[in-house]
Amino acid sequence: MELKIYEDAALLASDVARRLSQKLESPLNVGFATGRTMDPLYASLLKKRPQMPLARVWMLDEYLGLSAGDARTYAHYLRERVFTPLDYPEAKINLPRLSMSHPQEAADDYEDRLRAAGGLDVQLLGIGHNGHLGLNEPGSSIDSRTRVVTIAESTRVANQGFFASLEEVPREALTLGLGTLNEARELWLLATGRGKAEIIKRFLEGEVSESVPATLLRSHPGLHVFLDQEAASLLKPVG
Repeated sequence: MELKIYEDAALLASDVARRLSQKLESPLNVGFATGRTMDPLYASLLKKRPQMPLARVWMLDEYLGLSAGDARTYAHYLRERVFTPLDYPEAKINLPRLSMSHPQEAADDYEDRLRAAGGLDVQLLGIGHNGHLGLNEPGSSIDSRTRVVTIAESTRVANQGFFASLEEVPREALTLGLGTLNEARELWLLATGRGKAEIIKRFLEGEVSESVPATLLRSHPGLHVFLDQEAASLLKPVG
């Protein structure tokens, strides 16, 4: 595992954007995450301007129950912040086909397409306050694949700011499973701010348990953890 701690979130975003820009210039499969932690990263990525986007890009998760044109979908988030500003080739953008007759069919189709493409080379990850990765909430198995999930109430509350009310926050989503993520060649997990310090301590130093899903991937051979000093503030000193 690579653990890199930066003085602040801006330096973290700049360095990870530099690394990500290089990956996007190669014919790889790169998985994108959404959320407030990713905002500075993507803003910094636009400044790097990858010379020739060759990577095929994939989504970590997506809400169910919103229309395809809804500005609150994760697909819209990524198009607005990354794909459209970078003039990303449409043929290289892979999204779940939520128009299929049943959401689990779309999940199975997405898993099959990712496997046929050779699996993920790099997957960006944030971490929820309850330890979720993507929308693999507590109780998720290391063997879980891309599937339909029920979003934890704490996650819905955390995401309420993007909606007019809590009632509007979707209760279900499609997410890549922990088993799918475990097969990625590299996992890049980012966390910033004092609010993530407790879950980062549990992730890196606590018991491995399905109650904190991120811990199930702690021994991944290609894990890279990028933290600012605030997120790392509760970790035991090294050396």
